[in-house]
Amino acid sequence: MALDPSLYPALKANILASPDLNSQPNTQDGAYEIARLYNLLASPTFTVWRSRVPYQEVADNTSVADLGNMTAANVSRYSTAMQISPGGIVPTSVRRAGFEDIFGGAAGATTRAKLGLAGTVWMRSATRVEKVYATGTGTVASPASLVYEGAVNYQDVFYARNS
Repeated sequence: MALDPSLYPALKANILASPDLNSQPNTQDGAYEIARLYNLLASPTFTVWRSRVPYQEVADNTSVADLGNMTAANVSRYSTAMQISPGGIVPTSVRRAGFEDIFGGAAGATTRAKLGLAGTVWMRSATRVEKVYATGTGTVASPASLVYEGAVNYQDVFYARNS
C-alpha cells in the first residue's frame, strides 16, 4: 500500500531528523535502502493496538477451562462477539472492555490476561514507518494507535524526500 501524498511531509521530516536515513544518497538506491529500514520493526520496540485480530487467534488465546467456568449468558456473549465482525475482532476499547467483562472474576483470569482491556492479543510491535505516524506512548502499558498501517515503498521515500 502506497502512502497518501499528504503523509509525505512527516516522512520527509523524519528522514531529515534521522542520521541513518538522511545519510543515504538521494537516489532510487538510497530510497530503496530507506524504505527497507522503515519496514523493519521499530527499535526500541514500539507497541500499538492492532487494527483487527483474526477469530482463530482470539480462540487460540481463550482458555478452555475458563470457558467451562462461564455462565450461559457469558458463553452467549462470547459467541456473539466472535460472530459480529466479519474478518475478525476490531479491538476498540469497547470491545476489549466487553471481553474483560465476559471473562470477569477469578474463573476467567487466564483468558482475561490475554483478551482483557490490556490483553496482549490486541497489541503488536510497529514498524519504523508505522511509528512515524502513530499517536500515543507506544508501550505495552499504553499502546499507541495506528494512523498508517503497512509498508512503505521506495517510490514513496523518493517522492517524500523530493517534495
